Amino acid sequence: MRFARNVAGLFALYLVLVGQIAAAELVAALLGALLAGGFAAWLHRCGTRHVLPRAPWGRVIRGVAVALVVGLAAVGAALLRTLCRPIVGRIQQQPFDPGGHTPVAAARRGLVVLAASVAPNGYVVAATGDALLLHRLLPRPPAADRKWPQ
Repeated sequence: MRFARNVAGLFALYLVLVGQIAAAELVAALLGALLAGGFAAWLHRCGTRHVLPRAPWGRVIRGVAVALVVGLAAVGAALLRTLCRPIVGRIQQQPFDPGGHTPVAAARRGLVVLAASVAPNGYVVAATGDALLLHRLLPRPPAADRKWPQ
């Protein structure tokens, strides 16, 4: 039951993200969903230990929500200004403490990249050593928090 639900969800997600329904896209969605669903079922069966990252969830979620609202307003205003003059985005470096090589540190790195990519003003281009490379439409000073930057 879980496998079928995962495959159906992944199939639908692929079609939503691709933005069109064609025979090739249906086949790609089905194959990708079957492959990813099978891998998820295999991981679920093999997994004996669950890893839950120790995140300051309230602060992370609140920070992402605030960044989303502020970013939408700023990017919306900037896009309106493009009617008069063009805007060029820039790559900026955000100091980042990647942590160790533990599953918890890997989960935190993934959450940081996801949270930094949700804001409309930018997204993570690469995570290199002790920094994140962010593409930003509007320049912004780097966040002071190296562990959970937003």
